[in-house]
Amino acid sequence: MDFSPFGAFRSGLNIGFLITQKIASADWGDKTVDKLADFIKKRNLELKGFNRRGFYRMQQFYRTYKNSHFVSSIMT
Repeated sequence: MDFSPFGAFRSGLNIGFLITQKIASADWGDKTVDKLADFIKKRNLELKGFNRRGFYRMQQFYRTYKNSHFVSSIMT
């Protein structure tokens, strides 16, 4: 797992994309997002931010930055 700032950014975009697509296609509803958050919380107590609020923030993050282009610095 990539714990760098860019890795966290990319993970947020990927999760946000998944949630956005699943909700838009009516495959998922609000209860499914709640169940996913509960599932992760029970199995990975050390993970933070993977709750209902966090998932919807990731979705908002995706919607905000989905068309942005980022360039990594030479130092990475």
